[in-house]
Amino acid sequence: MAAKYLVTCVRCGDQVAASVHQAGSTVQCQCGEQVVVPPLRKLKLLPPAETPTNSRSTQWSSRQSIAVCGSSLTLGLLLWAAYLWTTEPEPLQFPEQNYAKSVENLVVNGTPLDFWQSWVANRDALMEDGFQEIALPQAVAVDAYISQRQFQRNVLLAIAGGFAVLTGITWAVWPTRKMV
Repeated sequence: MAAKYLVTCVRCGDQVAASVHQAGSTVQCQCGEQVVVPPLRKLKLLPPAETPTNSRSTQWSSRQSIAVCGSSLTLGLLLWAAYLWTTEPEPLQFPEQNYAKSVENLVVNGTPLDFWQSWVANRDALMEDGFQEIALPQAVAVDAYISQRQFQRNVLLAIAGGFAVLTGITWAVWPTRKMV
């Protein structure tokens, strides 16, 4: 922005602001008189015009910085939780059709010795625990992994909620910048 200087009107005595770009030309006063602006060398000797201060600051306040950081952290944590939710594996299901076929195959094609060996292999477990639900061996590990991912997701959501609440409280309570 070019510097402005005050030029006095000869008719009414008011002072008119003239920029350095207007040196050597004329400007119009409020009374309608054309005021001659002196050349640049003489213009710089006149009193400077006060430039109006910008009523709005271009710098961020601490309040705005905290709000942006808190909102960014909240959004990042929510996105991370959404990623964990969308990439969560499905629990393993026991293939009942395959088991039924293997039992049917054993019944149709099995010998008495096959039945006896199956009984000996499973007798102790049946006596201790009774009949248990049949599950795949890796299903326990997959279920533990899924539980761990769900716990991580819930922790991330709780932290994101905490950041959102703290950001909202800070925004509501923190005083706005006072302009002087």
